[in-house]
Amino acid sequence: NIEIQIDRPDRLLQKLENRELDLILTNDHPQNDLFSSSLVFREELVLISKEPIALEDFSKGPMPKGLASTWISYAADDWLYRVFPNTEPRRWIRVNSMTAIVSFVRKGVGIAVAPTHLLGDDPALHRLPLPLEAHPSIYLVSLNYRERTPEPLRSVTEWILEQSAKLRPR
Repeated sequence: NIEIQIDRPDRLLQKLENRELDLILTNDHPQNDLFSSSLVFREELVLISKEPIALEDFSKGPMPKGLASTWISYAADDWLYRVFPNTEPRRWIRVNSMTAIVSFVRKGVGIAVAPTHLLGDDPALHRLPLPLEAHPSIYLVSLNYRERTPEPLRSVTEWILEQSAKLRPR
């Protein structure tokens, strides 16, 4: 049986620590006595919008009226706020679903930052590369069983890592 949950990384780690979950995918990389983590893949983040916009639109101060004035984000520390720390949106919408965020952008509600692997080849979305030094990584995290990882957790973990290795660019 597999149960999939979506939550903030800190909450997922807490659930893992409390043994409510067996493994998680997160951009946190804990490697200590309690947790063991392995790189699954690196995300490529882009700014998405219904209409073309430019990085120059994000000067200091409040956003002008228009498409980029509403920011759609997952959380208060979303990538929009990290990449444009000196810019204030006129409005913001927080949604705890990346699928809903992409849908809102597709309908012209506002702009967002999303990983390209969630976007496919959707021609309704304009993509703008972000000025990031490094894009985030996704890690598979479990409790640190050392050499005695229980079955079928070991098999599932190996399968996820094998599949992700096939998808990584060479």
